[in-house]
Amino acid sequence: MISRLYESKAPLSNGALGRNMDGYFSVRFQMDMGHVANYAARNNDITSLDQYIKTLEYSFDHQLANGNFNLVVPAELSDLPAATEADSASGVAFLMRLVFIVWGNF
Repeated sequence: MISRLYESKAPLSNGALGRNMDGYFSVRFQMDMGHVANYAARNNDITSLDQYIKTLEYSFDHQLANGNFNLVVPAELSDLPAATEADSASGVAFLMRLVFIVWGNF
């Protein structure tokens, strides 16, 4: 099962995952990094560990000076209400949860 999740959720070479694969949207959409890390840990696979590190680098490349992360709403969603502080906090919480849970696997 871990292998299938990894294969279906593999990142792009730049580390982008999920909805970020079409252009950066939110750090929240890096949530599949856990599947990449789990596969790396379970299989002692250096290639997938490198991919996981790329997902982290991609995430933190979008971090702001205040510790928050960029939120770039795609044009096709521009008719929705503006993002709130809660939306931003949710993205950060998702990333931090994944980082700390994942590092417990190694």
